[in-house]
Amino acid sequence: MSERGFITALSIIVGVLSGMAAVVIKNSVRLTQHLVHTMVSTQMHNYIYFALPLVGIILTVLVVKYVIRNEVRHGIPNVLYSISKRKGLISNHNLFSSVVASSLTVGFGGSVGLEGPTVATGTAWGSWLAKYFRLSYKNTILMLACACAGAMAAIFKAPIAAIVFAVEVIMIDLTVFSLVPLLLASETVISGGYKLFVPLMVTATFAYIIVRTFTPNSVYHYQLASRKELLTHDKDANVLQMLVVKKLIETDFEVLSPDATLRDLTVSISHNHRNLFPVVDKNGTLVGMVKMDDVRDIIFKHELYDTVKISELMYMPTDHIDPNDNMETVAHKFESSGRYNLAVIENGKYIGFISRARVFTTYRKQIIDVSHV
Repeated sequence: MSERGFITALSIIVGVLSGMAAVVIKNSVRLTQHLVHTMVSTQMHNYIYFALPLVGIILTVLVVKYVIRNEVRHGIPNVLYSISKRKGLISNHNLFSSVVASSLTVGFGGSVGLEGPTVATGTAWGSWLAKYFRLSYKNTILMLACACAGAMAAIFKAPIAAIVFAVEVIMIDLTVFSLVPLLLASETVISGGYKLFVPLMVTATFAYIIVRTFTPNSVYHYQLASRKELLTHDKDANVLQMLVVKKLIETDFEVLSPDATLRDLTVSISHNHRNLFPVVDKNGTLVGMVKMDDVRDIIFKHELYDTVKISELMYMPTDHIDPNDNMETVAHKFESSGRYNLAVIENGKYIGFISRARVFTTYRKQIIDVSHV
């Protein structure tokens, strides 16, 4: 079977699993509500219902802390975070944790919706299948989008709106390759009629205009956008954000001591292909750098080999990179400094260098990996 055929078949499975997740969550909530109403005596005062949401929250906290033993985040932002920072990988506990948490919270009267838990559960199954079949990054994200579309179609019985939601929120590229799986995943779920289609379009349009007037990001995107972790439809910006600074660090530079001489530098030059030499003291602190271009005029003056110290030749760069910087910051530093190599320093300690060429090569490779053709 071809890749496209396999992905198409898998999208149907993801749609079915997402629909089943929606059914399980809805029925779990209804069952919990029925049990709660049965347990609460009809002769009790109605004010007891004000305390039930608190009971549900306490039970949820206890289950999450002692049974699940993992953080259960808000459904849709958690999916966006996994796409932005974990290459679409979602922890396996999300296969069931949102079902349990939502049934207790909503079943006891908590004022929350079911779309978040449904999307979280559906996408967890999509991620699990992607891991099981070892799908590439672009196909993993497509499975998450299919799961999202299937879950939203099941919970709201609106397959077309579910596709729009997946494209807008998950930020997947709407190509021919991705459109068919999205359609199949959302249509796999049984949907209702379209009697309210036009009124909903009008309402949604006005809601969109009003919201975007005051904020460029939706409620699902706001937190990630504030932390600069949000992926958008700008593929160049997305790919740049996906690059990990620590994986770009090069450490094959010849390190010199500030007490070294010009002779030591010539020896390093003779067996090293780099034209940049970091100068590091005995504590591991970067105290300067020596560029080949700066010593080219004296490198063959043998009479200076033992008299000229590296400390006389080095300079301290004004720009450097911290391993915890994001790639947007790194790109800005390369652009503003005009340098081809920037030192990586953490708490004053020398780590290595990041080169403009390494960034560009990795960026181009990532572009190919995430693009649907």
